[in-house]
Amino acid sequence: MNGLVWINGKVGPLEQATISLHDRGYLFGDGVYELIKVYNGKAYTIPEHIKRLERSLKGVSIKVSFKTEEWISIINRLVDESGLKEAYVYIQVTRGICPRLHNFSKDLKPSIIIYVCEMSSLPNEKREDGVLAITVPDERWSHPNLKTINLLPNVLAKQTATEVGAHEALFVDAEGNVREGASSNIFAVFGDTLVTPPTDGKILPGVTRQVIMKICKKNKIYIKEECIQYKSLLLANEAFISSTGSEIIGVVKLDGKVIGDGKPGSITKKIFALYMQDIYDSATNNDKEEKNE
Repeated sequence: MNGLVWINGKVGPLEQATISLHDRGYLFGDGVYELIKVYNGKAYTIPEHIKRLERSLKGVSIKVSFKTEEWISIINRLVDESGLKEAYVYIQVTRGICPRLHNFSKDLKPSIIIYVCEMSSLPNEKREDGVLAITVPDERWSHPNLKTINLLPNVLAKQTATEVGAHEALFVDAEGNVREGASSNIFAVFGDTLVTPPTDGKILPGVTRQVIMKICKKNKIYIKEECIQYKSLLLANEAFISSTGSEIIGVVKLDGKVIGDGKPGSITKKIFALYMQDIYDSATNNDKEEKNE
């Protein structure tokens, strides 16, 4: 696995990286993380990801002295030094290293790991044909808005989907609301209106979701934040999921029931095209800024 890692200030080959067995991230899943995608050697939406990372750190009471600019500098330098063009940056911050006790000292020094690694592209057929999804009960803890490394419910949900030939598992709460996917946000098209669940503390405020909201506003695509009932989602004209890793993918079947005409719809395709244009524009602007420095 090609890649480069930064561990508490030291840089080295990814395959040689080690962590302590006493790290609370390893013992308790006591930490938070972010994943940033790299396109043509440029990390996309770094500030948005760092802002969410800082929010997650505050939410679990892990104190890191880094300023936003320091995070950005380390990430950009690591991407440049890696020489990788199509990749992802993984950031993980744990509470630190100490004997295995559930409670912790407030003086612990957090462990910070940042690595850049090759990332394979989504198969073309999934983009063109859309994917299948299933639903599972939402049995996660009450703060899915924080991006913690405690992901066992998501892992099991995703595995359940994989075992029945589906791409994603969507969490449905006790009121019948479809909240989000195990690793994605959900969108549905009803007529000419795009709907996505609100960031009410019960979903992760996805960065890709945030970009889509911006794109819709800029291009006069009507979008609203509103709870989506499971029975309503089955009647949608289109549905798609969004994430940093897979961008935007049409959902054409849910629990074996066809959504719309069973193909990624025109709104889905339009938003994906606009999203990719935003990536290109962002990289172009970054190049101009670097030349002017």
